[in-house]
Amino acid sequence: MFINIRALEEMKIAFVGDVHGRINHMYELVSQTVRAFDYNVRAILQVGDFHAIRNEEDLKHFPVPEKHRVLGDFPSYFQRNEVPIITYFIGGNHDNNHWHKEHPKGKELIKGLHYLGRSGIKKINGIKIGWVSGNYSEKGFSEEKKDKNITILQKKILIVY
Repeated sequence: MFINIRALEEMKIAFVGDVHGRINHMYELVSQTVRAFDYNVRAILQVGDFHAIRNEEDLKHFPVPEKHRVLGDFPSYFQRNEVPIITYFIGGNHDNNHWHKEHPKGKELIKGLHYLGRSGIKKINGIKIGWVSGNYSEKGFSEEKKDKNITILQKKILIVY
């Protein structure tokens, strides 16, 4: 996990990489960084593989090999219906797309936790941030794919969910 904090007064956002369900660890690491550098982090931007897996039903649809299917820390936050620091996240290749696809434009899933959606631009703490959820896979672009109303041709567009 990598954390990069912009320390400018108007930009106190922690950018966090893949947490793979270790959400407690993410919040603790941000808290330690805040204490060590005396930052007042107002929000976290988590950039994929957050793992907002609510329960065993979500786990059935989780796009990872069986040996990696674990609930992680999210159920406790989901039950409390809040997170300790305002958190924004985008979808990665190992996320709960079963749930996220219900909110293609994003949504506050629980108090303080915002799924940003498939793609977009948003001002967060005075910073304009653009994103594209998803991942690139060479194999995924090796043949023509059909998805309802669109045809995705090899290497023409980035697949997002």
